[in-house]
Amino acid sequence: MKNSSPSQSRILKCFLFTSLLYLSLPIAQAAGNPALANLSFAEIDYNHDGAIDAREAAPIPELAALFNTLDKNKDGVLSEQEFKTASKPLG
Repeated sequence: MKNSSPSQSRILKCFLFTSLLYLSLPIAQAAGNPALANLSFAEIDYNHDGAIDAREAAPIPELAALFNTLDKNKDGVLSEQEFKTASKPLG
């Protein structure tokens, strides 16, 4: 197999970097999201079962859009800790 040219190498590096940024975007959007920082876990958890499910998140577009990203253990609900991690300010 032929060695890649410097131009091809640069294109590949750019592609990999862009892909990494794209894949990390939902996490960056979730962390420190000001819309989520103003929400109370207890108010969203309207059935008071100690978790936020997709139906409870649905009325809040910012939370609904990030629900699967925030559900770190993929159990279909957000624990209070998962929610707090997302609503913490960055920095």
